[in-house]
Amino acid sequence: MNPGTQLGPYRVESLIGAGGMGEVYLATDTRLDRSVAIKVLSKELSGDASLRDRFEREAKTISSLNHPNICALYDLGHHDGSEFLVMEYLQGDTLADRIQRGALPPDQVTRIGGEIANALDRAHKQGIVHRDLKPGNIMLTKSGVKLLDFGLAKLLATSGSNSSVTLGMTTATSLATQQKPLTQEGTILGTFQYMSPEQLEGKDTDARSDIFALGAILYEMATGHRAFDGTSRASVIAAILDREPTPMSVIQPLTPFSLERVVRACLAKDPDERLQTAHDVGLELKWIGESSSISQPMAQRRRKRAAPWIVAGVFAAAAIAGGALYLRERQRPAAPFSFSVVPPPGTHFLRGHAVSPDGTMIAFPAQGDDGSVDLWVRHIDDPTPRKLAKTNNSTDPVMFWSPDSKWIAYEIVPAKLMRVRAEGGEPEPVASTLIQSGAAWGGGDTILLTPQFGMGLSRVSATGGDVTPVSKLDPSRRESFHGTPKFLPDGKRYLYAVHTVSEKRNEIYAASLEGGKPQFVIAADALIGYAKPYLLFVRDGAAYAQRFDPSTFKLEGAARRVVDSIVFSEPEVVAFGSVSDNGLLVYTMAQPATVTLNLYDRSGALLQTLWKDAEVKAAELSRDGKTVVIAKADVAKGASDITVVDLARGIPTRITGGLSNNDGPVLSPDGQMTAFMSDRDGMYDLYVKPLDAGAPERLLWRSEYDKWTNSWSPDGKYILAQQFVASTKQDIWVVPVAAGEKPRPLVQSDGNDTAAAFSPDGKWVAYQSDQTGNDEVYVRGFPDGRAVRVSAASGRVPSFSPDSKEILFSTTGGDVMVAAIHSTNGGIGGVADVGIPKKLFSKPNAELLPRFTSDGRILIGEQQSSATRLLTVTTAWRKDAP
Repeated sequence: MNPGTQLGPYRVESLIGAGGMGEVYLATDTRLDRSVAIKVLSKELSGDASLRDRFEREAKTISSLNHPNICALYDLGHHDGSEFLVMEYLQGDTLADRIQRGALPPDQVTRIGGEIANALDRAHKQGIVHRDLKPGNIMLTKSGVKLLDFGLAKLLATSGSNSSVTLGMTTATSLATQQKPLTQEGTILGTFQYMSPEQLEGKDTDARSDIFALGAILYEMATGHRAFDGTSRASVIAAILDREPTPMSVIQPLTPFSLERVVRACLAKDPDERLQTAHDVGLELKWIGESSSISQPMAQRRRKRAAPWIVAGVFAAAAIAGGALYLRERQRPAAPFSFSVVPPPGTHFLRGHAVSPDGTMIAFPAQGDDGSVDLWVRHIDDPTPRKLAKTNNSTDPVMFWSPDSKWIAYEIVPAKLMRVRAEGGEPEPVASTLIQSGAAWGGGDTILLTPQFGMGLSRVSATGGDVTPVSKLDPSRRESFHGTPKFLPDGKRYLYAVHTVSEKRNEIYAASLEGGKPQFVIAADALIGYAKPYLLFVRDGAAYAQRFDPSTFKLEGAARRVVDSIVFSEPEVVAFGSVSDNGLLVYTMAQPATVTLNLYDRSGALLQTLWKDAEVKAAELSRDGKTVVIAKADVAKGASDITVVDLARGIPTRITGGLSNNDGPVLSPDGQMTAFMSDRDGMYDLYVKPLDAGAPERLLWRSEYDKWTNSWSPDGKYILAQQFVASTKQDIWVVPVAAGEKPRPLVQSDGNDTAAAFSPDGKWVAYQSDQTGNDEVYVRGFPDGRAVRVSAASGRVPSFSPDSKEILFSTTGGDVMVAAIHSTNGGIGGVADVGIPKKLFSKPNAELLPRFTSDGRILIGEQQSSATRLLTVTTAWRKDAP
């Protein structure tokens, strides 16, 4: 159906999804002015009387389930020969989507599980068994859990007979989220991984079959793994009928014993041995949540002196069985183990970390509540980490180990490589250099690193000295940079990643410090490292292992998937995982962090929350305040896309796609167009596009260098962008929007000039530059004028007040500052007269730095869930290796 089609009082807006029985649409109820989901049975199926009867019975089934945790049915209708259902329109992720990002914390498991149990209890009391309960049929919304798809529900005979009616339909809200392999339609209805033994054997089923499925879902939420899995339907069925799942505490040592006990009771093979009602399961989960420290408010835990280390204490016990055993038995094969590492109290992990070559320690950066970033190190068998050094507020600083595991090298701001002993001591400077994409310490105290985008590898001595080039980019292939070096066991040979353009893929090469031609190894998204005899790399968001001969640089056999989800950054070819020489793998699971876009007044008081979404990298609010355009990262593909959000209706629309990075959106003055950067052809080029997914886009500026969008002029004629050239670093350019006109440089200092912004009256351009060695804010006239420094100590990402008389910026410490500005001679070529910067308030943990909006409010993006990110430590990947 086309948008605008009327189904009685319902106006069709867009297609949501489709299935074998029909289609699902987003629609508007014009009487009540609310969004609804409409499932339309296809005309062919509507002509079948038996199917039409099923459709109506499904409506009656769902309409009887009036419960806050069950998707509501509003209406049933007929239009142009087709039947349709009108249902509650839900926004959020399915539980399946959430589990794909990793295991849930115990408090979330008990809360979500309890809401599912409550919904089942209501259905069971009305004689309805779901029979297809699975994570894909459970929505996580702002108001809580919503249970979907009673399409396979069985109406229990209230007379005590065995008669029943099977409803083989799929509800409106789940058609767009059908998922999971090994789903069979036919005699056995349901999804194999969550079906009870009696259901698989074709026996009569009752409410206890749903309890079995709920146990499997609780297991999967708590561990991130299915309770019963296999490579075929037969192997899954055999596991459900004959085998017990791996204990949850083996996979997640922090799992409360009481939760594991409830899950085991739900998964009993014999229905008589299970918990008998969903009501009982809900009570058990409520008791666990209320009595355990997992539900204790964080403020209360902080007031108790020992409480912040409760988790660490539990982990210490697990480390005895895992990490300590591993340390004691490094000389002989030890049982595979996995566990999670929690951040130090009052901090959260950043993405960077490194495991020592001998596998005994992990180094990681952690950011405190005050915004400061410190370097920490912890032994595998000791849950208490030690703080080593400050990184001067580096954001995710690169860090790496010496071959003997005695030193840690790391970067600090501004642009300096340091080293410190693992047991502590005074940090020592190594060299003045940026590190763009990983680094490695090899034999002869040689360090390999990548100073900037657009460059090959360079080398420097770990004892200090000059930074000299090692590899050169191949212009015939339009290589953009070489990065993430990893030394092989001899300390001379090494692996590194190449970001290519001509091949439109990332590649891993091998080379030697002694020279010779680099050798292609494999195409992959990112490189993790080498642990005899395996090369570990990332492909499509997962980690793979393949046998590799470091003497010949040859791969052997087939690659095997060993980790399902790992964070990586495609443009930097960086995997946030590291492996020791003896195979201890430490990685960050791909777990999107939620960013909330908030509006503040000048005192720092929260005025309004505009939008909340996962992995927001950039955002701009339209001048009329009705639309926000964001760049949103996809952790599975390691790249990002542009999404437009209609704030009035709360509806996001993605307008870019594919495997490329689409980032840095800025809005035109009329709010109808966006300019953005995309690396679809290798380098970042600039494009413009209407805010419509189907509208054509236009290439605005292509060159042999990477570019970033900054700001659109108030008259709509120009876009400010920064371009990186290795010889001059980042420069600010003026890019005409009209076709045929050529871009021209505006600011070219001897530093990195970035984050430029037009003033609303078009007379000024403010920007950020590190030409003094530290990030500061400057302002100059447009199109001509002398630059004047605005910030006194540090400054980042400037923006102008609506009247162009103030410049807002943020310091590296998170203070939100404002400085008055006016022209000494006015007009073109004016020289700015800038006042003394004044502090408005502080936001040290802002993910997206403060920006003035067109009405004078301050937009800030704040990350909500980074504190829940854990490091996973494992040797179990070897069991899946070839």
